[in-house]
Amino acid sequence: MSNLLVANIRRLVRSKIFWICFVGFFCFTVFMMVMGGFVLKSEDAVIPLDHYYFQAMLYGGMLYAGFISLYIGTEFSDGTIRNKLVVGHSRSEVYIANVLTNYLAVAAFFVAWLVGGMTGIPFFGLWEIGIKGWIINSSVILFAGFAIASIYTLVAHWITSKAICAVISILLENMFIIAGSFLYEKLYAPKMIFSAVNGTFIPNPSYISGVTRDIFKWILRIMPSGQIAEAAYGYATISNEGIMIITSVAVAVLISCIGCIIFKKKDIK
Repeated sequence: MSNLLVANIRRLVRSKIFWICFVGFFCFTVFMMVMGGFVLKSEDAVIPLDHYYFQAMLYGGMLYAGFISLYIGTEFSDGTIRNKLVVGHSRSEVYIANVLTNYLAVAAFFVAWLVGGMTGIPFFGLWEIGIKGWIINSSVILFAGFAIASIYTLVAHWITSKAICAVISILLENMFIIAGSFLYEKLYAPKMIFSAVNGTFIPNPSYISGVTRDIFKWILRIMPSGQIAEAAYGYATISNEGIMIITSVAVAVLISCIGCIIFKKKDIK
């Protein structure tokens, strides 16, 4: 197992796809900070660093989906997976080593975001939520990223064609992002809205309450993309961060176990 992991890490370090994604995500984050700084200057507005900093990670899931599908897909197309099995490694060992390698890649992309986002400090100053809030939000995003990596590792071992896997993974991530944003907007909709007709505040028909609200809350906490949406949009009011981190770990473990079972039954030509 340790030999597999070491070999995977060496391959990861030499991977052009990995470094293109790493540098690209760093540059993308810097671009968001700089463009946000221009908006701040041109509109003479008061915008906290948090606004652009955390929203940059809304695109992290698509990066993970694209990278993992290409990285694992290359192992299948090059025959690397088959060779590992031929020399005596079990399918569970191969799968778990790939999951852990993808976690390392996600952690590296996470660092690219952390460092790239700090280029916004000269424009906006430090985080409005403080260092403690920054650590909490960043931790939620990191563990949500591990859960996302588990999902697309499973997809990549199930659909071995790089092109098809990449398309399906990115489409799936877009669906998750839309669902997470939808849930967040519903949960944080105001109870009262201003009516131009009556000139007074009236109950918001889009506001949800009761059992439906509780269900939406739990779905948002369980969905990795929902957690990232809450960290990105609700950075000042994020709550239950402990529950979200625990659910991310649970999702990552559960999906990895399911992936191992699927991979054991897969016919590898």
